[in-house]
Amino acid sequence: MYAEMETENFQTKTEIIGGPTIFGKFLLEIIYMLVPQKVVRKTYARTKGKLWAVLARNKYHVFVSTQSQIENFSAAPINDLSLQEASYEILPLELHGGVPVGCTPGNLGLWRSTIGSNLRGCLWSLQPLFHLKMIKGLEEEFKAGDFNTEYKVGLNSFAYGITIKINALMIVGENLRTALMKYGGNIDELAALVREEVVDRWDLPTEHCKTKYMDCIQWTMERAKSPTIEGVLCSFSLYTLCKHPEYLEPLRKEAKEATNTAQDAINDGMPLLDSFLKEVARCNPIATVTMPHKVMKPFTFSDGASVPVGNFICIPSAEIMGNEAIYPNASKFDGFRFVESNKSETTGGLKFSHPSWKFPYWGTVKQACPGRFYAALVAKMFISHFITHYDFKLADENVAPKFHWGIASVPHPRLAILVQHRKQEG
Repeated sequence: MYAEMETENFQTKTEIIGGPTIFGKFLLEIIYMLVPQKVVRKTYARTKGKLWAVLARNKYHVFVSTQSQIENFSAAPINDLSLQEASYEILPLELHGGVPVGCTPGNLGLWRSTIGSNLRGCLWSLQPLFHLKMIKGLEEEFKAGDFNTEYKVGLNSFAYGITIKINALMIVGENLRTALMKYGGNIDELAALVREEVVDRWDLPTEHCKTKYMDCIQWTMERAKSPTIEGVLCSFSLYTLCKHPEYLEPLRKEAKEATNTAQDAINDGMPLLDSFLKEVARCNPIATVTMPHKVMKPFTFSDGASVPVGNFICIPSAEIMGNEAIYPNASKFDGFRFVESNKSETTGGLKFSHPSWKFPYWGTVKQACPGRFYAALVAKMFISHFITHYDFKLADENVAPKFHWGIASVPHPRLAILVQHRKQEG
């Protein structure tokens, strides 16, 4: 049976696409599961802000796209529209930390607030370590001092490899003990054991570890070895700089003026790079839609449309960020589009790491990606260092930049760049 949706209220307020028959809905469901970006793009343009829904795996995905709808959605209590419950149905258990489905909201809230706040609190003090790890990774990739060799690297593997090295520091770094000290006990011994275990497992075949180990350490390691937001972002950023080299000199000038890795230099002190990364993200969203939220209690929008329990509500993020009515000349890349809007709301407002209804790259305002500050920081550190120390260009101009898989959009596996050490001035 399909999730309840055919209420009179819903039929008058929402367009259920795919035809009036079960067969029509089933046929569109297959298309939606195979090429969701095409279904979302076509329907978003046609419905012009009206709520619409498509059947997907025995429930409906209800799409919201106007400011009012998204703000209603974002303001809902997290236990009424649950990102967590949707993730249990969509993602494998290990990708949301191995938290059991029966874990109470209170326990999850304590975990998010305590661990999340501690890690965020020590994030800025770890920046110098991140920076050193990144430089070491680049020197391993490109021999230091060799200004005559041109290296060819795949953007996917290269960007992921560097960001994974930084992620590994977050897993086993010495300074994380500061954030964990308040839990009591002999934390030094525990930290030493965890580090030793991670090091022992790191070089073992992944499939061997998956079958032998079923614990939080292994799940965390597997997550760290998977494609990351910051890896995708860095790949698309380098591709964009190859296609738009006019941004290199102003970004290099700004990076050289930011002489340290403190928060004000990397974040507030680099408005051009912040805007550039936000525009790269706007033009290259990692997903056609935001992660769905599951309706746990009947939810009613301000226009009276109700969505019954058990269905999903989604934001067509790629289409919103490509809407000409929201972003003038949206199809044209404008790397400094958001420089002035860092202090206003005129074109999306706020910095790269801040979500809004116009910029749902990180999800909704209330349940935004908790790792966005870390991802933005790593991307800024990587790009600012890379452009000041290396020259680069596309290895093949004819390779498509993106590869679509389901709702995901990632750099094409064949996308590669040629890299050469840049002679430093002075």
